[in-house]
Amino acid sequence: AIVFGDNAGEIVLDKLFIETLRERYSIHFIYVVRNEPTLTDVTRDDARVVGMDQVATVIENGIMGPLPGTILERCSPQIRRLVKDADLIVSKGGGNFETLSEATIGHKPCFFLLTSKCRVYCSQFSTSMNQPIVHHMIL
Repeated sequence: AIVFGDNAGEIVLDKLFIETLRERYSIHFIYVVRNEPTLTDVTRDDARVVGMDQVATVIENGIMGPLPGTILERCSPQIRRLVKDADLIVSKGGGNFETLSEATIGHKPCFFLLTSKCRVYCSQFSTSMNQPIVHHMIL
């Protein structure tokens, strides 16, 4: 499974999420981080500090420059190959939702985890402000 990380401040919960799933299922996780700091997004250094590399393989996305979200065409060939081969994709945050939800990967299940931080999301997901959203799509 591939997890596209979002905010550096959430990485402790991301690690707990992965640990919990690993306790219950035999899943190998790849945790994708930014090559370089972009807003508050998680980097390899953030992942190392919390020990994410103890529960998942941590890989940089290969995107150069401060680009929010994850545009697969701009990711490294390694990330594109791993996404193509993944059984499950978990994408965190609004930026990743906005970019990855447009991708065509080849009938891969993807769960988007985000928060309704704007009226557009509230309308799109029929929810009120600042509510957690779990959205499933086949990409």
